[in-house]
Amino acid sequence: MVFDKVDLIDTEAVIERLKVKLNIHSNRQLSSELGMSINAIAQSKAKNTLPYGPIVEYCVDKGYDLNEVFTGIGTGSIVQKAAAPTSDDALRALDMVEKILERELYSRNLPADRLLTVANKLRPVLIKACFENDFCEPLVETMAKGALTLA
Repeated sequence: MVFDKVDLIDTEAVIERLKVKLNIHSNRQLSSELGMSINAIAQSKAKNTLPYGPIVEYCVDKGYDLNEVFTGIGTGSIVQKAAAPTSDDALRALDMVEKILERELYSRNLPADRLLTVANKLRPVLIKACFENDFCEPLVETMAKGALTLA
């Protein structure tokens, strides 16, 4: 039977790799960058422990290779985070939602005031669904149908 083994991590080496990666020279700067108290890194070094939560959260947020930070072995590259939505993406989502509303909502025999109320409340939900589901029109349309069934 083979067991996975976790070797002891050299806390000093991890802290130094982080400083190099972030171009930081002091424990105070590193603590600040990780959103920790001023002396947190110094205390971690004294106790021979690491503040794993803040380090992992920071590295994931910045797209840094955790293997490289903790072990010194990694690809050395930064994984790019998904790009922020552009105005073209917003227009594409709005266009898709308007087509879906036209097919699903405006074809129903509802009074005009009710039609506008439902459309105004449903539009932002469907636009958000476009982004969350990578502009998958059938999925967004299904969500619209479900919401209209409840309305």
